[in-house]
Amino acid sequence: MTVMDLRALCLGYGKREIGRDITLSIGAGEIVCLLGPNGCGKTTLLKTILGLLPPLEGTLHVNGAPLAAWTRRELARFTGYVPQAHAAVFPFRVEDVVLMGRTAHVGLFGAPGPADRAVARDCLARLGILPLAGRNYMHLSGGERQLVIIARALAQEPAVLVMDEPTASLDFANQIRVLEHMRGLRNRGLSILFTTHQPEHAARTADRVVLMRDGRILGLGAPRDIMTPESLGRLYGLSQETVAENLRLPFPDPRPVSGPGPLPSPTSPAHTENTRKDSRR
Repeated sequence: MTVMDLRALCLGYGKREIGRDITLSIGAGEIVCLLGPNGCGKTTLLKTILGLLPPLEGTLHVNGAPLAAWTRRELARFTGYVPQAHAAVFPFRVEDVVLMGRTAHVGLFGAPGPADRAVARDCLARLGILPLAGRNYMHLSGGERQLVIIARALAQEPAVLVMDEPTASLDFANQIRVLEHMRGLRNRGLSILFTTHQPEHAARTADRVVLMRDGRILGLGAPRDIMTPESLGRLYGLSQETVAENLRLPFPDPRPVSGPGPLPSPTSPAHTENTRKDSRR
């Protein structure tokens, strides 16, 4: 089942074109990685998928329906967003940070109730960080904060997780932990689209890799097939000999069985209302 379908998409800001002819589909329970140099259009593509930028041309369907047919609240229930690792600003408790993910499920003037708190704590438990629930978010390590932000996105009960460089600024151990959790979430049915500047992370984690340069897709396929010294050299402007000498890519079993427990079943109206007849999962 396809949860996102992009056809001949043109991306940009107003009349400024950033990307063109982007054709890509994301299946249910699939990890897709966007790989490419700075300025190639990855972040612009994520913003367009999240509904923050309108497509300049082409079509973008989310769970079978045009993006324009989704309300902001519905889209927030269906698509979770994990930004890059960032410094904490406010001294919220970890549980309260995760509760912010329930905003799309709470009325305009409502407040999170016991059921929302149960979802938040369940998401913390599934990522193995429930003991952090009462801690000050500002006092956590970078890796712990990133797992909390992932838990916040999961509290939205999405079908798709969009992650912008989820391992940026993390030490080696926390990079591995985040990648392992991403694979575990995929194995429990969540679709993931993420960007990275680490080809080895794409090779280790993704089911398919999209090679982007200058706003266009240069290649798309399974990591083992698409991530060759020749294609990566073309992507980054290097000789294939240089790539071969400096990069050793891991290609593990694409369907590892380990990972956190099952995700909660999506319960948002975006999955059940009549205007989303084709949202059956």
